[in-house]
Amino acid sequence: MFGKNESNVNKFKEMFDTDNKNQTPVLKRGLENRRSKRVKSDIFIKIQALENAEKERLERERENEERIKLLLEMEMERQKNCKDVNEQDKLEDEVEEKLKHNILQCLEDEVQNLEQ
Repeated sequence: MFGKNESNVNKFKEMFDTDNKNQTPVLKRGLENRRSKRVKSDIFIKIQALENAEKERLERERENEERIKLLLEMEMERQKNCKDVNEQDKLEDEVEEKLKHNILQCLEDEVQNLEQ
C-alpha cells in the first residue's frame, strides 16, 4: 500500500515540480506531433488544391475543345454553303450565257431571213 501511495506522490511531485525536467520531453513530443499533423495537413491541403486546379484545367481544356469543334463545324458548313452558292452562280451564269447565245442566234437568223 505504501508503494502505491509513493507512486501517486511521485506523480504529484512531477506535475508540480519547478524543474519540469521530465515534462519537457513530453511537451516536445506533443509539439512535434502537432507540428507533424499540421505539416501533413498543410501538405494534404496543398495536394488537394493542386488536384482541384488540375480538374479545373482539364474542364477548361475540354470546354475549349468543344468550342473549337463547334467553330470547325460552323466553318465547314459555311464553306459548304459558299461552295453551293458559287456552283449555283456558275449554273445561273451558264444558263444566262446560253440564253444570250440563243437570242443572238435567233437575231442572226432573222437578219438572214430579212436579207433574203
